[in-house]
Amino acid sequence: MSIHQSADRPVFDAADPLLVEDPGAYYARIRRANPSHVVPGMGLTFFRHAECNRVFRDTRSFGNDPLRSLRFQQLERTDPAAAAETRRFLDHRFFDEIDPPDHTRIRRVFDRLFGRRNALAQRERITELFTAQLDRLDGAREFDLVTDYAYAVPIRMVTELTGMPAHDDPKIAGWLFDIANNFDFRLIDGMYRAGAPLFEHIEEFVAGRRRDPQGGFIDEVIAAEDTGELSHGELLGAIGVLLVGGFETTASALCNGVHALLVHPEQFARLRDDPALLEPAVEEMLRFDGPVAAQKRIALTRVELGGHVVEPGEEVRVVIASANHDEDVFDDPGTFDVGRRPNPHLSFAAGVHHCLGAPLARQEMPIGVEVLMRRYREIHLLEAVERKAFGSNTLNSLKVAVVPR
Repeated sequence: MSIHQSADRPVFDAADPLLVEDPGAYYARIRRANPSHVVPGMGLTFFRHAECNRVFRDTRSFGNDPLRSLRFQQLERTDPAAAAETRRFLDHRFFDEIDPPDHTRIRRVFDRLFGRRNALAQRERITELFTAQLDRLDGAREFDLVTDYAYAVPIRMVTELTGMPAHDDPKIAGWLFDIANNFDFRLIDGMYRAGAPLFEHIEEFVAGRRRDPQGGFIDEVIAAEDTGELSHGELLGAIGVLLVGGFETTASALCNGVHALLVHPEQFARLRDDPALLEPAVEEMLRFDGPVAAQKRIALTRVELGGHVVEPGEEVRVVIASANHDEDVFDDPGTFDVGRRPNPHLSFAAGVHHCLGAPLARQEMPIGVEVLMRRYREIHLLEAVERKAFGSNTLNSLKVAVVPR
C-alpha cells in the first residue's frame, strides 16, 4: 500500500519511491496523520520518538528474543522442522536477541572487559589506521570513501579487538556484508543463514585460542565461559555481535555522516573552523542519517501504547529514521546542524539492547572525519549510491574528489 492510499490515514509503504526521494517529508506526514498503525508485512509500527523510545527502554514490556514471538509459536505448530532449524540458527544468536536476565549477565561480562581497555591507545590506533588507509591511496585525487576508506578501518579495529589476524579481514568482511545484505524483518531469514559461515569461523578461532592463548581481550572472554559466566553459544554469539556492530554499522554511520557534511558544505566549513564541534557533529550525523532505519521488538506482556493494545508475543516495529526527525523532540529536524545540543537520537537504540558497538563508533567516527580534514583542504562529492533496503540505511559507494593540503 502507498502513502496515497488515504488522504486522512496514510499507511507506510517501504517500497514507495517518495520514501527515497524525500524521506523527511514522507515520515513527517506519517507522524502527523497516522503515527502508529499496522503496516502490512511489518505489524504494528511506531513512528514518533515518544513511542519508539518507550519500546526501547521498557524492558518489562518489550524484549528482543524471537523465540518468544507468536510467529515462532505458530511456526512450531505448523512446521516443526523449520522451527527446529530456527532454534539451531539461534543457538549462536547475537546476544541483543537475548532478554534479561541472561542479557544482563552477558552484557556485564563485556562491559567489564571493555572497561579495562586503554582508550587513549585505542584512539591512537584508530588514527594510525585511518592515516595509513589514505597513504595507500598514493595521492589519488578521486576515490570511493566507502570501499577505500570508511570500511577498511572498522573491520581491522574489530578483528584486532577479537584477536583475529589481518589476513582474515576480507573473508570476515564478506560474511558481515552478507549478513547486512540479508537483513530483514522475517523470523527465519537470510541473515541467519548468511551468518552460518561466520559462526563456523568463530568456532574454529575460539578453539585455536584455547590451544594457544595470547593474553588478549578475546582470551578473557573465553575465560568467562570457563568460569561459567557465559555458555559456549553465548560466547560465540557475543563475538558475532561484536563483529557485526563494530564493523558494518560503524562504517555505514561514518559514510552517511561524511555524505551529510558534503551535501551541507556550510556545516562542513563550520566544523573545519571549529574542531571542538566534532563530538556534537558526530551525534548529528547519527541523528540525521543513521545507519539503521528500523528495528523490531516483541511484547512480553499485554501493553497499551500509542492508542493500541499489544498482546504478549506480538512483534512491533520502531522506525528510528522517523523518530530521529520528530518535530516534538528536535527543533527544525530537517536541518543538519553540527552544533545541535541536546540530541537524544535513537540511532543506537536505547535501554538494555542499545548497540554494543556504539562506543567504538563514537571513537572511530570523529577520528575518521578529523583525519580527512587534516589531509585534504577540499573534499567534493562526485556520486553517492544508496543501498535500497528498508531496515538498514547504507551507501554502496561515495565517490569524492579531493584537494590535498
